[in-house]
Amino acid sequence: MENEGTRKRLAIFIDLNNVEFSIGQYREAGMILDYGHLIRTVSEGYDLQYVKVYDSIPSAGNDHLMELHRGLRESGMELILKRPQAVEYNMKKTCEQKEVDTSLVVDVVSGAYEDLFDVAMIVSGDRDMRPAGECLQRIGKEAIYAAFYDVFCPELRDLPGSIILEDLYVLQASGYNDDPECRSTVSQYAVSEEGGAAYGA
Repeated sequence: MENEGTRKRLAIFIDLNNVEFSIGQYREAGMILDYGHLIRTVSEGYDLQYVKVYDSIPSAGNDHLMELHRGLRESGMELILKRPQAVEYNMKKTCEQKEVDTSLVVDVVSGAYEDLFDVAMIVSGDRDMRPAGECLQRIGKEAIYAAFYDVFCPELRDLPGSIILEDLYVLQASGYNDDPECRSTVSQYAVSEEGGAAYGA
């Protein structure tokens, strides 16, 4: 049996909006994604160092997202939350810029240079994540991409080692929040919220 000292150190980085968008059809059917089960499964065989989750600060009244953030925090994952900002283009067109993807990529690259892990698992199907993986490879680290098929861009999905997340990770919502076996085994990591005060006391 492989002991902890010989296993590769793994860090997991989750683009929450990308994942939640991909499971919308399951949520409408009364199901949820068990993030704790997902983490335990994809980290099997590794020495898990930490899990970081990236998202925007929920708008007022978005109870679902607030509750999801709370559950992830209580399971020991670190949340990096960005406040949406209005950005103006051509003096008239505006959109929301969250800087979530940028924060994720920066943390992946900086963590690699700080030697915090041997392998980075990026849970996102967004093509914008590829430069982070390419940088890791240049400095001798490994990158693994994981996403649901419908949001997994081919450039990432077809790379060696990529993981397509399937229905295995989606469970009936009933009883999930009360079942300790469905909680993540990740621990010892605090929540950080950038650009705003804490919510959901």
